[in-house]
Amino acid sequence: MARLWDINLTRNKGLDEEVDNNKDVDYMQIIIKNCIKCNNCGDVIESTSVHDFKMCSCGRVGVDGGREYLRRLFADGQDDFEELSVVQE
Repeated sequence: MARLWDINLTRNKGLDEEVDNNKDVDYMQIIIKNCIKCNNCGDVIESTSVHDFKMCSCGRVGVDGGREYLRRLFADGQDDFEELSVVQE
């Protein structure tokens, strides 16, 4: 089995979190859909809630985070998957 690499692409600002105006906030994207397509087997996988980890059928890519954060796992590199997520700035 190939070693999987992990990357977090963004973190969603929850509506119930208070914003401290004295600090920079670098994660103001709202995640609408957290989804990727495996370029090896063609599976489209989506994470719909926090800790809803999904792997494709060939095991080369994974997705996690639901609408809280975009986490990607991949065997060789980011070319292993096509990003299909929808985010709002």
